[in-house]
Amino acid sequence: MVAFPSRPRVAYGDVAAIAETVRPIITPWYKGYVHIFIPPAPGEGIDIDAGTMQVTINPYWSGPARIQPIRNMLLSKETTNDTQVRTVLFQLGYAKDGTLPDVRPGHQIVVSNGGNNQLLTQYQYVVGGSLNSTGAWNHTIFTTANLEVNPNYSIGPAVFPGEDVFPDEDLFPGA
Repeated sequence: MVAFPSRPRVAYGDVAAIAETVRPIITPWYKGYVHIFIPPAPGEGIDIDAGTMQVTINPYWSGPARIQPIRNMLLSKETTNDTQVRTVLFQLGYAKDGTLPDVRPGHQIVVSNGGNNQLLTQYQYVVGGSLNSTGAWNHTIFTTANLEVNPNYSIGPAVFPGEDVFPDEDLFPGA
């Protein structure tokens, strides 16, 4: 059995129950707000407002997130890191109803609220992958941010791309 202060006891290994128990403890850390979208092919599906160079994107998922830049490994004997590209983790809460999509490499994330660091809204984040353990309490997305690209995005209405992006089965059956 696992117990948290002022929370009911849940069976050891019951990931769904543990995730629901810790949800009120970890969600206050989700200070950012993000939009995930599939970038269109070059020249297709992008609505650029005349004279502003503002690109309208249509996210397939939007919600609160914890945004955590991490230091890249040094890949050479030099004592400096490349100043242009950084790895950034996005942690999203699991959806009880299984609606959290299957975020895939090449998709992009726009930060519309950077919490205490509004500079996070100025970069382009490209998804490299999404991987979690069997007992994860967050959904973690790994991205690369190019610090020299400053996109001017406008968030349009949500577009749900298809059944292949959203899982068919409930993430936590019986929860």
